[in-house]
Amino acid sequence: MIKGMENFNPEIQEKILEIYEMQMDAFGGKIKGHELKEVFIQDDLPCVRFENGDWYHYQLDSKTWF
Repeated sequence: MIKGMENFNPEIQEKILEIYEMQMDAFGGKIKGHELKEVFIQDDLPCVRFENGDWYHYQLDSKTWF
């Protein structure tokens, strides 16, 4: 279970997972330590935290993270 996912509407949940899958595919598949563990809002942007502690902001419109 991804902590905080229930705080997002189904459309945003789907987009977050879609972007995550797209980015992992770009890196050649899932990377150890980069499993989604938490999603949250910071500075009005959806953010994710990975198992290894790294976190990123998502740009839902452009489907990128930074």
